[in-house]
Amino acid sequence: MEQASTIITKPLRVDTHLGKFSQATVVVLTGLAFLLSQPLIVLLTAIIMALSVIVPVASPFKWLYRGIVLPLHILKPRIVEDDPAPHRFAQGVGATFLIASSIVLFFTHLTILGWTLDLIVWSGRRFVANQRQQALAAPLPDTLIDGKMNGVTPVANRAPVRILAFSSEDCKQCHQLQAPVLQRVVAARADQITVVEIDAPNEPDLTQRYHVLTVPTTVVLDATGRAHAVNYGFANTQKLLAQVDELLD
Repeated sequence: MEQASTIITKPLRVDTHLGKFSQATVVVLTGLAFLLSQPLIVLLTAIIMALSVIVPVASPFKWLYRGIVLPLHILKPRIVEDDPAPHRFAQGVGATFLIASSIVLFFTHLTILGWTLDLIVWSGRRFVANQRQQALAAPLPDTLIDGKMNGVTPVANRAPVRILAFSSEDCKQCHQLQAPVLQRVVAARADQITVVEIDAPNEPDLTQRYHVLTVPTTVVLDATGRAHAVNYGFANTQKLLAQVDELLD
């Protein structure tokens, strides 16, 4: 007799506080390297970031976080449902810029170019924050008034909260992770939420209006159409429900 086997897929988890600690450390190191004019610090940071991408279990960020930050109760773990792949990709991009910066600073006389590459990594978080602030100030476009757009889930268009879900046809994270989360959020808050699914490549006006940097991106709107929260990348159930409840309360 053949026995059917059931494959149980564990949800992907990420410690958001480890991510923030890693980002803050990179900002401090790249800024310090520029202020002290020390290319060696740039190279060291590049190696640390590259190692964290290639061998995550050997990440120096993780060692410092678990060996010093957590024991001293500076931060507490915050484990959420998320895909670590995009975070590692972002670290890989940062490492690439810093490796290029190191090569330029050590082997050429193009000092300005070398430090510019370093400062691009240093200013990355500020750039994202800037884009988010502009998205939060964006008015609701006419195409979304009264839900006049394809992709609106079958709930009341007059719901007090709307979630714009930007995705693309080839975005696996959008369909495999973000879509189920949106379904759970709608199920939890019933007719109080309208979800508008937007194909980002085919809606350049909306993508530019809300400064979408990646997919998935979710924008939470209040009853007046004003953006309350913008989430670049995957947003877990807990995070979206908290943002929705802030408006419903």
